Amino acid sequence: MNIKYKVSRVISVSGGYQFLDAKDKKFFARSGMANYTSGTRFFQTKQVKRSDYFGLFNRSRHTANFKLLYENESSGWSASIRWFYRGSFGYSDLNGDTIADDPREMVKGHVLMNTSLAKSVGKRFQLQAGIENIFDYTNAERLPDIPGRLFFININYSIGKSFQNKKNN
Repeated sequence: MNIKYKVSRVISVSGGYQFLDAKDKKFFARSGMANYTSGTRFFQTKQVKRSDYFGLFNRSRHTANFKLLYENESSGWSASIRWFYRGSFGYSDLNGDTIADDPREMVKGHVLMNTSLAKSVGKRFQLQAGIENIFDYTNAERLPDIPGRLFFININYSIGKSFQNKKNN
């Protein structure tokens, strides 16, 4: 679900939420719930119950986003701040049963916040600067693709529509 609301001529807010119940139905159908996991303590085994199963690896049950946007077409300035929440998810199989069912296999939910500021220069160029992951969230072991806080500067060129006067194109 996504919602966008224009607060004024230059300010809008938007947000979204996704619920995902991603499970491997074949896993439970194939074994009739007789799946066993080997624990690390005293080589114990236990039967995996449906309630133990967290879902597919790298799939969060809950994700959400929120964005506040300032966009002034006549001056060419725009700015945004965005929050993104990703709920917990399984990242690795530590107990050898091929599913995410152990709390040690989970990545905790986290929030990332990004911001940017842009200015159109002429009709085809835009200068942009911003910060991604403002709070410097990292989890090097389980999320190496999130390196921490990133600063950026872009020069964008539009071949098609111009950055200014969108209504006239």
